[in-house]
Amino acid sequence: MRAALAYASAFGVVATCVASRPAQQRDVWLAYLSTNLANLADHPVRALVGSAFVTDDPNLLGWTALALVGLAAAGEVLGDLRLGGLLAGAHVLGTLVSESVLASQVRLGLAPEAARRILDVGPSYVVAPALALGVVCGSTRGRVAAGLGFAVLAPHLFGGLTHLEVAAVGHVVAIGTALVLGPALVRDRRVRHGLLRADLR
Repeated sequence: MRAALAYASAFGVVATCVASRPAQQRDVWLAYLSTNLANLADHPVRALVGSAFVTDDPNLLGWTALALVGLAAAGEVLGDLRLGGLLAGAHVLGTLVSESVLASQVRLGLAPEAARRILDVGPSYVVAPALALGVVCGSTRGRVAAGLGFAVLAPHLFGGLTHLEVAAVGHVVAIGTALVLGPALVRDRRVRHGLLRADLR
């Protein structure tokens, strides 16, 4: 639960601070933190980290609530450290794969050169895999909450997938990463806790 509170709180504070800036300043910050090809070549770490804490979507409260629900449901069965590592990996992998696809499209002339500077920010590569993992691995209460959250988010995740659009590809990769690695991490945690309880007897 600590990871859920930490991320949801940090996202809420940072995203609100950026969104409250005058439009020109806000747009500069969003452009700087975007995980587009230009920024990944210039300042990859700052873009990869910062992009998960800002959004161009005005519904900040909704994203904060979904983050809290998803990370709480997944963290209940994974633990904070495993959850943090898994979601960080999902966010990074989703970004790198989707932007690599875009880079190939630009090289082949299937996307314009200007696509190297698209706006690609938001918490969805963290929140969507957390919700999916909560549905698959969570407790009964966690599965219900995560399922409702994923149902709200799902219609906005995969649009443009047949055209290999950046966001849709990134969501598929991030969610897939969580669903492939997450159950194994849950089993590992249960085994370790079982061994620890046995040692304490």
